[in-house]
Amino acid sequence: AAAEAAKAEAARKAAEAAAAEAAEADEMGDGVEVAGMEEGFFGSWDKAAVITSRSGFTLVRYEYFGDADGSRLEDWVETSRVRPLPPHHPLVASELVAGMPLELFLNGGWWLVSYVG
Repeated sequence: AAAEAAKAEAARKAAEAAAAEAAEADEMGDGVEVAGMEEGFFGSWDKAAVITSRSGFTLVRYEYFGDADGSRLEDWVETSRVRPLPPHHPLVASELVAGMPLELFLNGGWWLVSYVG
């Protein structure tokens, strides 16, 4: 039991260190994607810009979500939910294989899907 607890603690510390490193790498204005965790958005990745980061949280301004006053929505999210924008890689139909995981852009966010052939 002690060995499992030590492994879990080491994994937790490694995850915190990775999140801290990601937060330091995110500069104001950097384009990122934020994992959607709210009902109706779970599983999506939404484009945003970093405003600032501190204490394991990142303040982002979403590109496609707005407030009632028309301004773009800003939100504090856990840094572990933030990833860099993916590199642009044009998809070639001949590269598709049944079951291949893909991301589909729909309603302002990227959603994990599988290619069915």
